[in-house]
Order: sequence, then C-alpha cells, then structure tokens
Amino acid sequence: MKTKVPNFSLKKFITNTKIDQLFYLLIISDLVFILLHCLVRLGVFEQYYKILSLNIDQSMPEAFQYVKELWVVLLMGIAYLKRKETVYLIWTLLFTFFLVDDFAGVHEHLGGVIALLPAMDFISKDVGEFLGVALIGLLFLGIFLIAFFKSKRKVRRASVTLGFLVSALLFFGIAVDLIHAAFRGSSLVIYEFLALVEDGGEMLVMTLILWFAINMKHFNKSLYKKGYQPFPRLFPKLVL
Repeated sequence: MKTKVPNFSLKKFITNTKIDQLFYLLIISDLVFILLHCLVRLGVFEQYYKILSLNIDQSMPEAFQYVKELWVVLLMGIAYLKRKETVYLIWTLLFTFFLVDDFAGVHEHLGGVIALLPAMDFISKDVGEFLGVALIGLLFLGIFLIAFFKSKRKVRRASVTLGFLVSALLFFGIAVDLIHAAFRGSSLVIYEFLALVEDGGEMLVMTLILWFAINMKHFNKSLYKKGYQPFPRLFPKLVL
C-alpha cells in the first residue's frame, strides 16, 4: 500500500504573495535585531551597545519599531477614511499613542508623577507606570466599546483580532515589564533574559499587528476575490 506524501514546495511556501514576503522580511529583521542584542550583551559588539540594544531609546531596533508603528497608524487612518467607521479612528489614536509613548516614554513619566503623589508615596515607580497605563487603557476601552457595538460585523471581527494582538503587546509591555522590574538588583541572568523577552516580544507582536493591518479586507480586495488566505493564519474564525 502506497503512502501519499504531501507535495510540499518550499518556493511556494516562501513566495505566497508579496504581502507575505514583506511579513517574512519583517520577522527576519526582528530576529536579526534580537540576535544582535544578545551578542552585544555577551560583549561581542559591546562598543555598539547604544546602537544595537533593544532596551535603549532611539537605538536601531527601537527606530525599526517606530517605523512599524507609524505604518500601522497610517493603515488604520486609511481604513477610517475609506470606511468612516469610528472604531478605526480609535485604533488610529491608540497606535499613535503607542508610537509617541515608545519615542517619548509617556507612561514612564506618568508613572513617576503618580509615584510622587502624596497619597501614593507607598508605591514604586514601576507600579505607578502600571497604574498610569491602566487609567489610559480604561479610558480607551470605554470609548472603544461604545463605537464597537455600533460598527458593522466585519469591522467588529477585525477589531476583535486586533484586540487579541494588542493584548499580547500589552502582556509583554506591562506584565513581563513588572516581572522584569521585580528582578532588578537580583539575578543578572534572569534580569537580562526578561528584558530580552519583553522587548523582543513587543517587536514580534507589532510585526503581526502590521501584517494584519495590511491584510485587512479594505486593502488588496482582488486577492480575496481569488480566495487567497494569508499565511500564517491567525485566529481563523476571527480574522478577515
């Protein structure tokens, strides 16, 4: 009895569409920056610490992250202009906040202010940062939910998937950050590993968000008429 072997073509897998090729390039770029960060921390390119470190503001990996966030802002803005759905305007504003926050450290400054308040003198700056992000998040969530339930079904589906991806981004940016801060001054190996997980995770998730934004049905409509399904498939019952 002959066993049927699937016909796997690496060329077809890699060159699915130009959109997916961009996704692969972005992921590979993220992984290269993560690798370079590891080499820097191991002392291989120690002289380029400020340029190649994931956790240094305005470094090359950070600048790459800014570009991805800017592209997401532009894509969400285009989606709003084309569809006139308030939800997309809110997403545009949220990702604009992410971009400004990454560049200027808004939540860090806010956390410092909260920690210095007389009524909050018992909390640390890290907890203050968490409270600041939580307050901004609750404000966004309240406005978002009002617009969400007034949106069309396919817009809600896209927003649910974006919500999952943003939750993953916040997991690395907030939850892992708090754990990372808890190991400050203790085990150097664990502290450096958590810093890598935090910043590397944020980079990879932002790439997924950008890939999803490009693949939304409001763009590349001809692809979907041909039955194209983007690779990789994320949340198949929710995406697109």
